[in-house]
Amino acid sequence: MTSETETWIHAGALRTFCQEVLKKLDVPEEDASIVADVLVTADLLCIASHGVARLRSFYVNWIRDGIVVARPETRVVAETPATAVIVAGAGLGHPTAFRAM
Repeated sequence: MTSETETWIHAGALRTFCQEVLKKLDVPEEDASIVADVLVTADLLCIASHGVARLRSFYVNWIRDGIVVARPETRVVAETPATAVIVAGAGLGHPTAFRAM
């Protein structure tokens, strides 16, 4: 049962919305998809502090303010068989972390 102040949105629709918002900020489609998936998954796991609520308050504002780069240049600066140091170029951390794994 939901209260009058709650709105339920299908996770797929929410992922699409988040992805489209990020793409409008010039985030590459693959990166936007990764970030959207992480945010929605956090909400689905009841970790609201790291979910979609951060989309505007953090990521949209940070990209608009130039704090985060929408299309960063990432590079591996050191690597061992078990570790790597990756410079993410002030980009969104989710795509770099995803690719690092």
